[in-house]
Amino acid sequence: MKKTFSNIRFLAALLMAGAAFAACSSDDDNIIEQQPANNSEQVYTLTINATKDGAATRALSLSGTSLVASWATTDVITVTSGTTPVGTLSPKNISGGSATFTGTVSGVAVGDVLTLDYHPITSLSAYGGQDGTLKDNTNSAENYDMATATVTVKTIESGNITIEETGASFTTQTAVLKLALNDGTNAIDATSLNLKATITLPSPISAAITEDIFTFIPTAATYTANGSGILYFALPNATKVAADLAAKINTTYATSFTSTEVETLLATAKLTFTASVGATTYTTTKTGYSFAAAKYYATTLTMENMNTIPLTLEAKAAGTITFENHASGTVTYKLNGGEGVDIATGESKAITVAAGGKVAFYGDNGSYAPVSDYSNISCTASCIVYGNIMSLINSTAFANATTLTGEAAFYRLFEGNTNIDVDPSNPLVLPATTLTEDCYYGMFANCTGLTIAPALPATTLAECCYCEMFANCKGLTIAPALPATTLADYCYTDMFYGCSSLNTAPATLPATTLKTECYKQMFRGCSRLNVAPTLSATTLATECCYEMFFGCSSLNTVPDKLPAMSLSENCYEGMFYNCTSLTEAPSLPATTLADECYSRMFIGCTSLTVAPYLPAEILAEGCYKNMFNGCTNLSSISCAATNMSATSCTFFWVKDVAASGTFKKAASADWSGKASNSGIPSGWTVENLP
Repeated sequence: MKKTFSNIRFLAALLMAGAAFAACSSDDDNIIEQQPANNSEQVYTLTINATKDGAATRALSLSGTSLVASWATTDVITVTSGTTPVGTLSPKNISGGSATFTGTVSGVAVGDVLTLDYHPITSLSAYGGQDGTLKDNTNSAENYDMATATVTVKTIESGNITIEETGASFTTQTAVLKLALNDGTNAIDATSLNLKATITLPSPISAAITEDIFTFIPTAATYTANGSGILYFALPNATKVAADLAAKINTTYATSFTSTEVETLLATAKLTFTASVGATTYTTTKTGYSFAAAKYYATTLTMENMNTIPLTLEAKAAGTITFENHASGTVTYKLNGGEGVDIATGESKAITVAAGGKVAFYGDNGSYAPVSDYSNISCTASCIVYGNIMSLINSTAFANATTLTGEAAFYRLFEGNTNIDVDPSNPLVLPATTLTEDCYYGMFANCTGLTIAPALPATTLAECCYCEMFANCKGLTIAPALPATTLADYCYTDMFYGCSSLNTAPATLPATTLKTECYKQMFRGCSRLNVAPTLSATTLATECCYEMFFGCSSLNTVPDKLPAMSLSENCYEGMFYNCTSLTEAPSLPATTLADECYSRMFIGCTSLTVAPYLPAEILAEGCYKNMFNGCTNLSSISCAATNMSATSCTFFWVKDVAASGTFKKAASADWSGKASNSGIPSGWTVENLP
C-alpha cells in the first residue's frame, strides 16, 4: 500500500494521530473464485475491493499541512497462513484511494486466519540506512511504510470462499521518532547515528548484553530539509524488535526466552545513541525501547564529545592496571584526576586501583612498538576502557588528532588483556583517519572479555592496519561498521578470526577494488555469525577473499551476487568452507576465471542443494578444484564449460555430493574423460543447457 507523500516529513502527523490505513470491501463478503488444481493443491483467486473511507484520496492534517495517501500500481500485498506464504495480491484497478487487489492463493481452509502484509520488512537491519528524512539512500519513503491486516476464511463452498470480515483494515506497524541532536551548545549534524540496546538477561545468562539495533546515515541534504541537528526515523515497534532479538539471543546463547519476556526487558533497556561527525564521536543514553506502532515520538539528545576524554581505564573491582612502556618516550598517567606520574621507556608500572578508580594515560609518541618489542596494558580485575586513544599520540591536542605517523602505532597494545571491555554509553574512540602500516595489528587479540568493538572511521587503509585486531576475542558480539573504500594489502586479514560469539557483522563492505589477502580469513571461526556483509568488489586480487567465512557454521544469509566479472588467483578459495547452514549460494557471474579462483569455495557446505550457475566456458587451472567436495545434499549443478583441459580444473569438485541429482551441461561439452568425483557425479541425470 505505497503512498505518495506530498511532504515526507509529515508522516509523523499520521503516526501521531495513530491512524490506520484502511482497505475496505464494497461488498459484504470477498469472493474467492475457484481455479484449476495445481500440484494436487487447490488454488483460488482472492479479490479485495479496497477503498480508503470511500474517498478517492485521504488527507491527514497537522498544523495546516496535508499528507496525501494513495494506492500505486506497483503495490504488492503478501498473504500468509500462519507462517506459510500462500499467495500475493496486486492492484487490478486503481482510482486514487480506491483499488481492486487480486491474486492467487493456495492451501487455505475454513477457519484459517490470513495475514495480509503491505511491504513487510523481515529484519531489523533493513531499517538501517535511513537518511533521517524517513527515506533511504534511494529516496524510497515507502520502504519503511509497513502495514498489515488479517482476515478469516468463513466458508468454502462450490469453489467460493467468504471471509468473516467486511473488509481488510490495514494498520501501520512502524513508529516515527524525531531527534534533535546537540552538544549542549550547538546542533550536531551527524553523518552516522547508531542505536544499541543493553538489556540484563535473567537466569540462565544473568548478565547484561548489548545488541546493535540500527545504524542510520544522514547526509547534508538531510539537514537542509529538516534543519540543523533534526532527524526523523521510522522504527519498528517494540513487539517486532523483541521478536527479532529473542530469536537472536536464543541462537547465540542457546536459551529459550520468549519475545514477550524480551519486550519486558526492552522497556527498561539502556539505549545508547552514538553519533559521528567525521572522526568525532558523540554519545548519550536514554531508557527504554517501548515504541508503539502508529505513534509519534520526539526527544532531544544532548551528547558528550568523547574525543575530548583521554584514554582511560576504569576499574570495576579492586586490582592493578599495568602499563608496560616500550615507546621511545615516556608515558604519563593520572589516577583519579591527580598529579601526573611518568612511566619511562622500558619501564613497567603497576597502578593499584580501588573499585571505581580511573587511570588516564597521556603520551607524545608516534608508535608504541617502535623496534622489536611492544607496549602493553593489562589489568588484574575487570576494567572498562574508554576515551580517545590519541591521548597517547598527542598529550595536549588529542581531541582533534586524526593522523598516525609511526608504524605499528598501537601494535598489540591490549593483547591478552582478558579483563577489559567497552561500555557503549562511554566508548573507546579510535578517531584516526590517516593510518600507518600495522597500526592496530593485534591491538585486542585474545581479549576474551571484550564484547563491543570501537568504531573505525578511516576510509583509506594501510597495509595490515587491522590484521588480527580482534583475533580470538571470544566474547565479541558486534563488529564495527567498516566504511573504507580504499584498501591495502592484508588490511583486514584475520581481523575477527576466532570470534566465536560474533553475531553481527558490518552490513556492507563497500570497497570495489580489493587488494592482496585483504579479506583473508576475516571472519574465520565466527561460528555464530549468520548474515554475511554485502560485498561490492568488482576488481579482485590474489587471495582477496581466501577462507573469508571458513567455519562460519551458522551462516545462512550471504550476498545474492559476487559481482566481479574477472577473477584473480585463489580469490574466492575456501570462502565458505564448512559453512554448514548455508542453503543458497551467491550467484557467480564471472566468465573469465583464474587459477584456483573457486577452489574449495563451498567444501563441506552440507545444507547446500543447488549450485550457483557456472557460466564460464573456458576453465583455468584448479578453478573448480574441490569446489563442492562434501556438499552431501547438493543435487543440482548447471555448468556451461566446454574447455576443461586445464590442470586439475575440476579435481574432486563433486566428491561426496548427493547420490542422485541433475547435471546440466553445454550441449557440445564432453565430460566423458573425467572420473565421477571430478566430472559428472555418478547416478545423476544429465541434461543439456537450453
